[in-house]
Amino acid sequence: MTLKGSHWDLNAAVFSPDRQQVATAAADGGARVWNTASGQVIADLKGHSDSVESVAFSPNGQLVLAASRDKTARLWNATTAQALATQEDHSDFVNDAAFLPALGAKT
Repeated sequence: MTLKGSHWDLNAAVFSPDRQQVATAAADGGARVWNTASGQVIADLKGHSDSVESVAFSPNGQLVLAASRDKTARLWNATTAQALATQEDHSDFVNDAAFLPALGAKT
């Protein structure tokens, strides 16, 4: 798979739980969700003002959490790119994004 039109300087990439999508985090402040079969952008997650350091999919693959050097963490709909929540009261860079596994999930 080739991600055509990808950001410059990718900081992170992570697959969705079903491996149908991949989310990328970039130094230009962007994050994107891509279709792994076609390599096309599904959602362009715009809103960070500094480098996005990390991204994570929710256990059901419907949400993406992005952590940024702009001192925010933002929650997005992985398909529509709708911003759902922003955590803005961090005193420094937010370097990592993660979700807890779903209760009762088999690993």
